[in-house]
Amino acid sequence: LNFETRTTHASRWLIGNEWQASYKGDLFFRARDGASSSSEILRLKSDGTVGINTADPSASWVGANNLVVSDTSSDGGIAIISGTSGNGNIMFADAQDGAFSDARGLITYLHNGDSMRFITANAEAMRIDSSQRVGIGTSSPSHSLHVVSSGNGEIKAERTSGAAILIQAQSANGKIGTS
Repeated sequence: LNFETRTTHASRWLIGNEWQASYKGDLFFRARDGASSSSEILRLKSDGTVGINTADPSASWVGANNLVVSDTSSDGGIAIISGTSGNGNIMFADAQDGAFSDARGLITYLHNGDSMRFITANAEAMRIDSSQRVGIGTSSPSHSLHVVSSGNGEIKAERTSGAAILIQAQSANGKIGTS
């Protein structure tokens, strides 16, 4: 399917199906920037992968090649735009039943408080608030690093050589040690 300009009949957009041994029926979209050449901007592969600015998303690591956004000559990225009172989400699930409980892992930007939330095993594990305070085990950190645990609250700093400092909050006491 070729889209041409009305006056010069120059091809501006091309949507096609490519059947070759290596492509096996891929659907591709090409755009022309005004010059005589066009470039591929989107490919839907017969294996279900999608490439933006790449003709072969399957060439990327198989663990993350369902959607590949490529810009090897500059910065690349994906924007998630949501309302000022909404949330932007990236979800990791092992089911597709439409329930929040399907979200085994979730990264959420909460616009209504400007915080970033990280969920693992369907429970909030960490939050970074608008003052750049990090809460582990709490959704409202009150210090630069705020760790809350139902057992001993622990923070460990360790060198690769094995030297370590361990800070613990045990029942009513605090402890600083080396193991």
